[in-house]
Amino acid sequence: MLTKNSTVIGLVTDQGKKGEGIVWDASFPTYVANAIPGDRIEYKVLKVEKRRAFGKLLRVLAPSNHRVHPECAIAGTCGGCQLQHQSQAAQVAFKSKLLLDRLSRTVEVSGHDCRPMISGESQWATRNKMQFSFGCGDGAIDIGLYAPRSHRVVNADYCHVMSPDMNGVLGAVRGWLDASNWPVFNEGAGTGLLRFLTIRFAPATGQLMVVLTLAKKVDVSLFIDHMIALDGMTSVYLCVQPDASSDHVLSHELSCIWGAPSIEDVVCGIRCQVSPHTFMQANAPLVDALYAAVLEAISHDGPVLDLYCGAGILSCVLAKHGAEVIGVDNNASAIEDATKNAATNGVHVNFQCMDVGLFLTTQSLIGVTVLVDPPRKGLDLRVVQALIQQHPQRLVYVSCSPDTLARDLKLLLAGGYVLEWIQPVDMFCHTPHIECVVVLHPRP
Repeated sequence: MLTKNSTVIGLVTDQGKKGEGIVWDASFPTYVANAIPGDRIEYKVLKVEKRRAFGKLLRVLAPSNHRVHPECAIAGTCGGCQLQHQSQAAQVAFKSKLLLDRLSRTVEVSGHDCRPMISGESQWATRNKMQFSFGCGDGAIDIGLYAPRSHRVVNADYCHVMSPDMNGVLGAVRGWLDASNWPVFNEGAGTGLLRFLTIRFAPATGQLMVVLTLAKKVDVSLFIDHMIALDGMTSVYLCVQPDASSDHVLSHELSCIWGAPSIEDVVCGIRCQVSPHTFMQANAPLVDALYAAVLEAISHDGPVLDLYCGAGILSCVLAKHGAEVIGVDNNASAIEDATKNAATNGVHVNFQCMDVGLFLTTQSLIGVTVLVDPPRKGLDLRVVQALIQQHPQRLVYVSCSPDTLARDLKLLLAGGYVLEWIQPVDMFCHTPHIECVVVLHPRP
């Protein structure tokens, strides 16, 4: 039996849902981060539970054929990318298998139902939004992401999944920090100022937005000076988040302190306004491919109901292609942005600000195609029940979580739906996260 703090040599033969390598000792697995199948490794046992153990990678004694050198020097410690040490082909193969494995735990899914995963030509500089935290470094202030399972900030000098423009913002913020000498917020004591930094980028226009989150309102004139010196800087916001018990990056105390209240991007030919709260798919180069899969699934012989529509970008895309669209979301500011986006693009969409579950109780779904793109927690039970009771002619489900998707599919398939196809898209390069489009129709 394994014992805590022991050093073990083993062969990684499998991969966990978080991307960790798995070493099996008989039928007992040990999960080791930064290891992949095919690696022969030396690792330290950190924790032993009843059914599994966790280890820390000490050395790769013989690397897997799919092991590559990470682009980023902090890839092994930063919480942003878990799979930079694995080749792109192996990442896609792992995630394709992971999707089927997670779904198959609750529903019957075959490889024939799942199309090959769509991946991008490049896996770098794909992100259009990043949120960083401030931390106390060794003699300087750190800016970066939290290390896994901690609130320890791993300093990032350059983030390779961001564009050079976004990294330029990171550099300018460092210059401002050197000049301002402000203290980092201490969650335990509730003292200090610096909390979070949000960077948004519109690849189609080159416009940048920055949101600085502080613990209290102070004069940020010097910060503005450093930001507006950057090419493409369009919008600068200040957010005040004094609650030490909350790690929400954006609070209700959010104000535009310089420039325009939004930046403009283009998705599938749709010009869209992006504000601090706007939901956008994170991988800018692959958004068109994801939405193309949705367009393929949408029937144009009846109305389309876009639930959880957010800022209405996909609603506008569907309307541009001739669909009669109703968009529904309970976020008033998102619906306001959606209405503006429809007007800007000269398309008609009937947007409704209402709870999705409540809205469905007022509607007949006969002859309607329903599109759902819920948050990671999946569909509300009331929504699932309404979809089962009314059986629209087609249901298109865009998911970013295989586990909540599996939960919802179990109910939908038991309630009379038939699975047509699944299209996974590698929207989250170098991570185990998976985006997919699932198409269902009522059983005849």
